[in-house]
Amino acid sequence: MLVVADVLVCYSQRSLAEIVEIIHTGVLIHKGIVNISSVADQSSSALTNLQIGDLEFGKKMAVLSGDFLLAKAFTGLAELNNTQVGYIHTKRVTLVMVKYIRKLLATMLHIHFDHMFTVCYRQFNYVIHSG
Repeated sequence: MLVVADVLVCYSQRSLAEIVEIIHTGVLIHKGIVNISSVADQSSSALTNLQIGDLEFGKKMAVLSGDFLLAKAFTGLAELNNTQVGYIHTKRVTLVMVKYIRKLLATMLHIHFDHMFTVCYRQFNYVIHSG
């Protein structure tokens, strides 16, 4: 037990709080990735090939960093040895990612893919629950 501001906090509670923050950070990193083609189009001056290459590298590093944080968070969830807590957070992250994908596709293609995502989500749930 850890004492924080005269309150006892279990190790598992603190670990879960840290895991939730890591998930939040990983999602924010993924959400903040720049669409390079839109930046190049909106730029008042043309970007050089070197600048575009730097942006591409940064984008790849951001994706990998976000993936790393999410992987570490889910490893931490597994180490808590509480399947119900792991299931709740995994489902929550899945729903958040589906929301961002819907928004991205709707923005890029000006089409709503509600039916397609409903089918994909049902298939995902089937795989999760049948295993």
